[in-house]
Amino acid sequence: MRILHLIPSLGGGGAERQLTYLADGLRALGCDVHVAMFKGGPNLPLLEASGATLHPLSTGSNYDPRILFRLVRLIRRVRPDVVQTWLPQMDVFGGVAALLTRTPWVISERTSSRHHPRSMQWWLRNAVGRHANAVVANSEVGLDRWEESGPERFVIRNAVAFAEIDATPPDTADYGSSRVIVFAGRLTVEKNVLNLIAALREVMEQRDAVALFCGEGPMEDEIRAAIAAAGLTDRVRLLGYVDNLPAIVKRADVVVAPSWYEGHPNVSTDAAACGCPLVVSDIPAHGWLSDNAALFAPPGDPRAIAAAILQTLDDPAAARARGLRAREIVREWSVERAASSYLNLYRELRAKRAGS
Repeated sequence: MRILHLIPSLGGGGAERQLTYLADGLRALGCDVHVAMFKGGPNLPLLEASGATLHPLSTGSNYDPRILFRLVRLIRRVRPDVVQTWLPQMDVFGGVAALLTRTPWVISERTSSRHHPRSMQWWLRNAVGRHANAVVANSEVGLDRWEESGPERFVIRNAVAFAEIDATPPDTADYGSSRVIVFAGRLTVEKNVLNLIAALREVMEQRDAVALFCGEGPMEDEIRAAIAAAGLTDRVRLLGYVDNLPAIVKRADVVVAPSWYEGHPNVSTDAAACGCPLVVSDIPAHGWLSDNAALFAPPGDPRAIAAAILQTLDDPAAARARGLRAREIVREWSVERAASSYLNLYRELRAKRAGS
């Protein structure tokens, strides 16, 4: 079975990391895995280590019309059984290329699309994507935009790299007696970082704690200004992109994920795999966590977020018990299981193509 994955870059996002896991898992199952991208990034070494065949592509811009022709040529040269696209740019260009070459096409849905701004890109992706053979979301909420008259719909949970996580020792940075609060994610509006900062101001008025923000994004300057305005410059540290997040998570007393919306967040599942206590927003994307596996708070209520953080810090035994329960929930979401689910889908699409 030969699969060609198309993704814009191997940057530090969750989709890029999931592709590296999937490539490794599919290779272990005997698949011939190819990946085409325009840019490298922090996840490129992991993809190279998987043994997948890489196809770097050149482009003048994100909207370069030559992208389509290069992808068509690539598909005709590689002759994959299935093409899978990741992220909007490749969903459009790669999807059209798959349609033109009559190659079975799987589109990846990584978030809750009901919250997407109705931009030209959104409409274009929707128009092209409805002709895909299948859409795979990482949670049920990711299918909310895809009508039953469009592609077949499947849910395959994000893979959790337990072997990698379990082999990672905790971070050894010295924070003295301070409790450690961790946020990880893109610094964007949907991650709700500004309300988290407001919550942290209340927490740090009452407890000796430091907060580590792992991630980068377009709101970095605004977030730095909010931290300064809250008087937290010495207690909230922006670490930027972190390539060994499990080490920091294992050092944390609590991981906070206050997002307004998500698909199926990698940070929460990785924190759960580490057994780290979680405080999460009470949104559908966090519904996989039961009441005894995390504490929940409304994303628009900084006081409620602060109260949940304080409860976690003040009762570490109960917090750790919730963390272990969360780990049990995600234990079955292994890389091997995710890869097997995808392979079964690819085989089904190949069989339908052969029978048509």
